[in-house]
Amino acid sequence: MNYLFTLQQFTTLETTVDLDELKKQIILNIACQFVGAGSSEDGFNFDFVDVLSESEEAELNSIISLHVGKPVLSEIQAAREAAKERVDQEAERVRSGLLSFGTAMIYVYSLKLSEAQAFVLLEAPDLTLFPLLVKEATARSITPLAVAEAILAAFAVFKEKISEIERIRIVYKLLIDASEDVDHVQFLPSKASALLDNL
Repeated sequence: MNYLFTLQQFTTLETTVDLDELKKQIILNIACQFVGAGSSEDGFNFDFVDVLSESEEAELNSIISLHVGKPVLSEIQAAREAAKERVDQEAERVRSGLLSFGTAMIYVYSLKLSEAQAFVLLEAPDLTLFPLLVKEATARSITPLAVAEAILAAFAVFKEKISEIERIRIVYKLLIDASEDVDHVQFLPSKASALLDNL
């Protein structure tokens, strides 16, 4: 018997599965097929406990247990969930491309940003408190202030790009939720990806 097909056939859209009721419906459907009684709507009734063997009922219970308490998605709902996941993945891909590889380097940039933000607020900064700025200034033969200003300018660009990525991610997930057409839903992540790649 194709229990999984029968299970899907009797699972109600946007509801959770009631184990006992679903089992009755499944077994009733199987029995009706065997005896040619039509469907459960014909009023055919019997003691459903005796329809399946012990091993068959155990198998049925195992299949049903995988679905109990889980929502059953329609085609459009499933398409939306998949599309929104793709949008999230594309946003993360583009975000990751803006970051330096390696946790240590990201930490270095974070320290440099902290130094730069503090440095520009001081009229006469103590250079011993800003070793990263001083070392880079020496390497580039420019002033620590020039280094700080360059870091802040780069961070402003980064922040703007991150903000736009988030805007696109949110907008397209909302568009996906609002669409009632599966093909359109499946197309939207590609459009979001193209916009993200142009940042």
